[in-house]
Amino acid sequence: MKRQTTLHSDAFNGQAKRFKRNNGAGSSHSTVRVWTANSIVSGMNLHTDRVQNITRALSKWKSVTAQTPERHSNTYTISSTPFVSTVPSLDRSQEIVIAEAIKGRSLFITGSAGTGKTFTLLKLIRTLRSQGKQVAVTASTGCAAVAIRGSTIHSFLRLGMGNLSLSKARAITDANVSFQRLLQKTDTLVVDEVSMIEGHLFDLMDVVCTTARKCNSSHKPGEYDVNLCNNTRATFGGLQIIVCGDFFQLPPVRSKSSNLCFAFESAAWKETNLQVHVLPRAHRQSCNSFVGMLGEVRRGILSQYTRRVLNASVIGTRNLQPELSRKGDMLQFTKLFPLRAQAQSENMYRLNALPGFTVRYKSQFFSIKGQNSQNEFGSVECLIDLKQGCPVLCTKNIDESKGLVNGTSGFVVGFVRANKWNKNPCRNLLTESQARDLVDSAQGSHGSILSNHITGKMPAILPAVLFDNGTYSIVCTATWDKSDSAGQLVARVPQIPLILGWAVTIHRSQGMSLSLVETDLSHAFDFGQAYVALSRCKSAQGLRIRGYGPGSFRVHPKVVEYYSLHAS
Repeated sequence: MKRQTTLHSDAFNGQAKRFKRNNGAGSSHSTVRVWTANSIVSGMNLHTDRVQNITRALSKWKSVTAQTPERHSNTYTISSTPFVSTVPSLDRSQEIVIAEAIKGRSLFITGSAGTGKTFTLLKLIRTLRSQGKQVAVTASTGCAAVAIRGSTIHSFLRLGMGNLSLSKARAITDANVSFQRLLQKTDTLVVDEVSMIEGHLFDLMDVVCTTARKCNSSHKPGEYDVNLCNNTRATFGGLQIIVCGDFFQLPPVRSKSSNLCFAFESAAWKETNLQVHVLPRAHRQSCNSFVGMLGEVRRGILSQYTRRVLNASVIGTRNLQPELSRKGDMLQFTKLFPLRAQAQSENMYRLNALPGFTVRYKSQFFSIKGQNSQNEFGSVECLIDLKQGCPVLCTKNIDESKGLVNGTSGFVVGFVRANKWNKNPCRNLLTESQARDLVDSAQGSHGSILSNHITGKMPAILPAVLFDNGTYSIVCTATWDKSDSAGQLVARVPQIPLILGWAVTIHRSQGMSLSLVETDLSHAFDFGQAYVALSRCKSAQGLRIRGYGPGSFRVHPKVVEYYSLHAS
């Protein structure tokens, strides 16, 4: 292990030193031939001159290489970036929220983007724990979970993909004694980004919590502990529930079998009788006029002033000269698009302009029952092209403890041959034994054609990524699985869990806070899409709009109705 650590640290240092010596002033070329199992390399010239921001990233790596990297899973953690909030203290509405939480009330904390919802949650969690409460901290997405130092709700409640039937979830929980004990010791369940949770999933959460807290480890499965719930119906098994989010943002992805789009439509939400608290003060955006404009976009009612501000931000489709900061650096606008194809097109344009060879990773699709298609794995790219120096985003939770979750950004700083890297620490690899177990459970046979193919050998070359939080990781193949309602695995797709990061979809940008945003709203098709895109930006001065139409600012009528009744 130690030998490998030294090998890859030295190799990475060598790349950094060569790059810094060139510093963009010229190119150094070496011929590299790479053979891959699931990858194709286009071109053979390795350039060591790169864009300005990767220079800074490599310089940052050089400054910390004197430290001893901590080995964890498939990552080297070079530094730990603390969570720093820009909100100096609680405002009055936030103080009221925490006071009600101390009383044991179940709460729904909401408000427009940038009003300090996550900051309030962190303060609330710290306060409850200081009083001896056992608080389970979760969120609907990986990025949101990292922001509040918790885990995803799917992981904490053992929900898998969240498509289990209520009866199946009840049976699985009823048989898991250790999980029952965990929830029986829990006092409060916190769920951030609840707006991304569909109605069926919220009911599923209720069933799991109720089943676990009514089942006592000293009883037989199905027997209830009357001391926990008094043998009466109590949502979430009597847990204090604190959920947070903004339903005016993008709606959740609804499963085909569910008729409930939003969490507030679920039976569990209605029975829990959550106390609603609206945070009115914006902290992300300091300009009151910009905050007011975002408030109108949020509700889909635009005044003449707001339309003038939006029109002033429209740049059209003309080619723009690069904008420079006061220091002379080129300003990098993060581009947000409604459609995935638009983001892919922009990313490929930028990738082709970057010198160096291209490494292509091609996904594979394996179906056990032959009834699924790769189209059902919409978040997994069939082809991923990477170069040294390109920005990337994680598309899967790689290591939550190190902040490497869905949405974490970084830069590819090089590539490592797989035979030089011990793949054992890499999670979610398709090993031979996993493949046999997978096929045997469905077909009961060894050595079939499917067994040979589903092994999913690791690509011969792996990307080395320096993430923005200071973590340096060799990113290995991950897998995306699909299960049926009984929890049985029916399909699997292995792929590198990265995408290019010059441009992202508006959906993926939710939760980000950006200084410079360029967006195209002319093809906005979903409720809340325009609001999410515009509210990612901290100021009107950092906003550029390619275009928008009369249908760009859509708000779901059910959301308007809910807020008018419960959050006015």
